[in-house]
Order: sequence, then structure tokens, then C-alpha cells
Amino acid sequence: MKIGLATWVCALGVVATNAHAGEPPGFWGIGFLPGGEWSSAADVSADGRVVIGTAQVRSDAWEAGTVRWTGAHGLELLSLPLPSPRYDFGTCVSADGEVIVGILDRGSERTGYRWSNAIGFEELDHLPGINIETIGAAVSFDGTVVAGASLVQSEDGTTRYQACQWTADGLSPIGHASSAANWSVATGVSADGKVIVGAANDLDDDGFGNRSFGPYRWTLESGIVGLGWLRPDHRFGHAFAISSNRLVIVGSTWSERDDEEGFRWTANDGMISLGAPPVGVRGVRPYDISSDRAVITGFWSVVIDEHTVNNGSFLWTTDRGLCEFQQAIRDECLPGVSGWSDILVTAVADDSRTFVGQARNPQGLEEGWVARLPSLISLACDGDADRNERVNFDDVLSVLANYGNICRAGAGAPGDADLDGTVAFDDMLEVIVNFGAECE
Repeated sequence: MKIGLATWVCALGVVATNAHAGEPPGFWGIGFLPGGEWSSAADVSADGRVVIGTAQVRSDAWEAGTVRWTGAHGLELLSLPLPSPRYDFGTCVSADGEVIVGILDRGSERTGYRWSNAIGFEELDHLPGINIETIGAAVSFDGTVVAGASLVQSEDGTTRYQACQWTADGLSPIGHASSAANWSVATGVSADGKVIVGAANDLDDDGFGNRSFGPYRWTLESGIVGLGWLRPDHRFGHAFAISSNRLVIVGSTWSERDDEEGFRWTANDGMISLGAPPVGVRGVRPYDISSDRAVITGFWSVVIDEHTVNNGSFLWTTDRGLCEFQQAIRDECLPGVSGWSDILVTAVADDSRTFVGQARNPQGLEEGWVARLPSLISLACDGDADRNERVNFDDVLSVLANYGNICRAGAGAPGDADLDGTVAFDDMLEVIVNFGAECE
């Protein structure tokens, strides 16, 4: 499972959409490129229709490239002017799916890039000095602002990360937290590109005496401003994403005891914990938030024994709190998820029910996936068991195909026409009574 820079997923600049409200739930693999044996999904457009990530180009060589997936065209390798063998990966996509941001790995250096249907491929500039790494980690609603960081080696041999933004005017560093600070990165940007979040050192302006680095919020007017800490003994922190309307920032803080704790931050309430994880889980790290602020996703660590810790993913909602993502989608009786394991989620779309990530498919291969949960689906009309906005013989087949399934009540699982959580004879009666209805 590849978890690295590509998981610096975007805090997408987005506007809520109901484009998929009437489409059925399910779980799908994005597939592989011809000759490849693994793929991953890093981000998704606002409406859930465009997924970007990385896939192996050839199985006989370590060669991989940025890919784009849509339901209409499947998995496609992004055409970039690169020599072979290539190794590049997509990190995020704009809300409309038109702009893709990624990283080129040339061995001696990593360079960020931006690609669009309108302009094509363009590399992101780096700060003065010898470029070591340029990271494009987040993109605004229309793709005009990219937030990330530049790592360069200066003439005196020192290296430093500095948070930056890229616009039509080129590269613009966003500065540091204080005169004593020398390190910052950006990992999230608001829809309008005016608010950037990330991590920086010396947020307390104390000459590195108390804190190592922490979460911040940046605007052109205020510069870098620290968000605070969840616990008095926390010395580290990172803000990873911001809601499209700038109101909510998500991230984590932790101490040297490996007690990373996820947070939500607002100007009115300050920093609030996402809650305690289940027993045997630690290291809650939020990576993305939906536009309605109702859904947060991210990673945590599952402790198997004193020598083994596995990566896992969580789902946080306003009504459920923290729960394991893999178990959550199994509780929804999601079609297509059977046989998949080690499911990790990297991003959530603006509809709050379309997710993407990586997992091990039923054949044992690492594959990117797209999932559409039924949790936010309401019946278009009574008896519409398959959620296709009409009551006909397809609804009869949906009840029969899922008969006996027990899922979460109110989830809108396939065949559950009365939303009681069980697909039973009552659902068939609901279909028969409303047979022939056209939903408005």
C-alpha cells in the first residue's frame, strides 16, 4: 500500500452538489493500466465523477504514472511530456475535475506539476537554489491556486522547506511563523484560494523552546497564525485540510508519546477533538473534509501487538463520531465490497457519500477504488427499492437479490424499500403497493 506524499490530499475548493443523489450505492475498483498490476486513487472531484491517482505502467519495470478515472472512460494514463521510464503520481484534482496536480520523481529531485485540459502540462517553479523537492498538495476550486511547499538547497548548503502557493503570477512563498522559524509546508487551500493551512515551526515565537511544529492558518492579511494545541503537552501538529467555505479546518496534534489526536477547528469554537478512537487504535490523522462539514476522513493506526501496527482509515460524521471506515461500508451492505480488504480512504467528494482510496482487491492486488455510500440517500418515492426514481420490476428484482440482508436502519441499502434496515417481505409489499409510480 502506497502511503506517502500522495496522501497529502486536497482540501478541495468545492460547492455542495446533489449530482449523484439519485444514483445507487456501490463499490468499484478503478482497474489497472494495460501491463500494470497496481493502482491507487488519491482524490476525487466535487461531484464524484473524476478520480485521480497513480498506476503501474508496466509490471516488468518500476514505472508508474498519473491516472484519471471516470465511469464513462475507465482508467486513463495522463499524457505528460516525460521520458521513459516515467515515475509521476497525482496528488489532487480541482472541484470540476479539469485541473490535476501531481509530482514528477526524477531521482535526484521531485518536481510538482499542474495539468489542465485547457493549458496542458506545466511544472511548478521552485524557490531560488538547487531544487530538491517541489510539492503541489492542494488546489483551489477552479485550479488557479496550488498550495504546497518547496525544498531547496541554498548556496551555504542548508536546506529548508517553505510553504508556497502557485498562481498565474508564478511562485509566491507564504513566509514563516516568526523571525526564528525556518520550516513550513502547506497542505490545504480554501475554494477561493485565499486561505491556506499546513504546519510550521516556532508558532509560539519562543526560539524553538516549547514546540517543534504545529498547525496554522494563513491569509494574505494575517500571514501564518497558529491554531493552538489539543493538549498542553502536545509539541507537534499539522492542519491538513480546510472546508471549501473556510469555516472548518481539520488536522492533528500530538506529543512525543505517539498520542496523535484529530481535531476540528473553527474561529468561534477553537480546536475540538474528534473524540477518542476505539480500543487498540491510535494516531488519528484527518486528511479531508466534505463541503457541508458533516464528514471527515483520514488515517489511524491499528495496534495488532507490541511489534505490529497496521494502517487503517476512519470515518467521522456529525451523528456517528469516529468509526472504522471499512466496517462502516460493510454495515451499509454496500454492493461490490465483498472480497476487498485493507480498505484505506484518501478523499471524500462534496456529496459527502462518494469516497476514493486504495485496497486489496479480491484477487489480492493493490487497486484504487470508488465507493458511493447510501447513508445520505432518501427514497425518491415510496417503493423505490433500487433508487432509480421509478417503481417497476427492477425494484422487485432488487428486493429479491438482497432478501435477508440486515444493514443499518435508514441507510437506504439496496432492496430496503421501507428503510427499516432489513430486506424482507415488507419491502416487497412496499414495491407492489407503489408499482408504476414515477418519482418527482
